[in-house]
Amino acid sequence: MTSFLYALTAGGTLFLSFLIFTNPRNVNVIANRWLASFVFCLFTLLMSEPMFALGVLTNHPYLLGIESLLIFVLAPSLFLCVTHYTQPNKSIIKRDLLHFIPFLLLFPFLVSTFFLSNSEKIKIINENTSIDNASMDWSGYALIAQIVIYTVLSYLKILKHQRDIRLFASDTSAINLNWLKNAIIAILIMVTMWLLEMQLYKIPVVSYFSAICYFVGIYAIGFYAFRQ
Repeated sequence: MTSFLYALTAGGTLFLSFLIFTNPRNVNVIANRWLASFVFCLFTLLMSEPMFALGVLTNHPYLLGIESLLIFVLAPSLFLCVTHYTQPNKSIIKRDLLHFIPFLLLFPFLVSTFFLSNSEKIKIINENTSIDNASMDWSGYALIAQIVIYTVLSYLKILKHQRDIRLFASDTSAINLNWLKNAIIAILIMVTMWLLEMQLYKIPVVSYFSAICYFVGIYAIGFYAFRQ
């Protein structure tokens, strides 16, 4: 049941990222592209569980590690998405690319999974664990810190935006970004469940509850994104 929820959530996430990226109404294009990038990164993480459970990696071990390639793009994409929603006229500048330095520095480490021998990959698959869980080292803790910091900064940026617009607008309902704040809250809840699951992954009920949380969280983000 848990794997089914993960598969359903991953499928919905991929579809959601495509819809946001295409942006039929052509509104807030840059912000929506960053949001689509964030949601697609979520998809790459969420597809890991069903790939293990459904035997995809058993038949195609060369795919092991693909779910980890974009993990350090996830948090910066969210922050830049919020930045461009709060500043709709802002253009992309070179300084924005500094947020992706951790990704560039760690990419050789992440891609190294693909250079493991088939026997090493099959061993990891048979142990029913991802490459991240198999070697929870400094990069894993760096990822946790990055996601928590960027998510909190994104939330604070929205709160600052809401305080600022009250200074010059009496009716802020159309520009207060409450929908994005609610989406960030959903993300914070998912991050909390993810951290809890990493510590209590041996308890089945925790994994099941986390899968439900991810399912509800992703569709809540989709609801708020299209409502705007």
